[in-house]
Amino acid sequence: MFEEENRQLTEEIKKLKETISHYEQQLETQKVELANLEDKNKVLNLATSETTETKEENKFLKTRIDEYVKEIDKCLALLDK
Repeated sequence: MFEEENRQLTEEIKKLKETISHYEQQLETQKVELANLEDKNKVLNLATSETTETKEENKFLKTRIDEYVKEIDKCLALLDK
């Protein structure tokens, strides 16, 4: 009687250890996936911030070029007089 119970408990322990092992492997896989996603997120954040800065820089440069063109046009108009 005790032998049968002992065998059943031993079998249950074995199954539980296998389950734990499975979940530990799954946890490790998810940790790797999380690290990869965090890296991708960092890259996307950098790309987004650079794009925003580039757009702002382009707008500033366009404004400056427009100002220079207007100034040149004024100078040409004065030369034509």
